[in-house]
Amino acid sequence: MLIVSEEQWPRALLRAQLVEEGWDAVGARSMAEALREPVAEPGRGPVRCLVVDASALGPAGETGSERVEELRTRHGDPPVILLASATIRPPAGRWTETVRRPTRVKTVVEAVERAVGGRPTPT
Repeated sequence: MLIVSEEQWPRALLRAQLVEEGWDAVGARSMAEALREPVAEPGRGPVRCLVVDASALGPAGETGSERVEELRTRHGDPPVILLASATIRPPAGRWTETVRRPTRVKTVVEAVERAVGGRPTPT
């Protein structure tokens, strides 16, 4: 999993819960940082899902949606979960699912599981 969110604590909490559930998850503060994440890294599996907070897309999400597509292409077209405000229209994009904030971490984890087709397999 690759989590892109400008907000440190929500990103850290989501990452911690995904790791607790058995997923390999990393976080990035911005789309630029996420695009610097290596596609393949020793000891890590492929990115199976992207979780992107709409706030990391920039104003109106215009160029950010293009960067999500670039990120998606780099990682073999994984599903993308968009975290978006409940009061603001989410930016246009090819989102697998949109989770409205405020929400629970568990709700996001469940969206990830739906997007990838189940829970992680034990290693």
